[in-house]
Amino acid sequence: MTFAGVSSTGELATAAGANVHASLQEPTMEIQARLADLLTGAQQEGAVRPELGLPEFIALLAGVGRAMEQLGADPAPRERIFEVVFDGLRPR
Repeated sequence: MTFAGVSSTGELATAAGANVHASLQEPTMEIQARLADLLTGAQQEGAVRPELGLPEFIALLAGVGRAMEQLGADPAPRERIFEVVFDGLRPR
């Protein structure tokens, strides 16, 4: 749905006077901190490759989420994607 040239929810909120980026800054930082803790813990346990950084980890999560959106209801392709991702995360 569009309103007078506004094509996204973020644009609509901005047009209404909301600062979308400022309102998301604190929750975004909290999520990133928790993901950093998760990644660091997994690396310390030897479950995840030590060279993987937080930006790559976040990008990987976003990419997997996008991939899941493209798959149908059959769980088999989802399982294969997770197997590939998990295999790639493990230390060599």
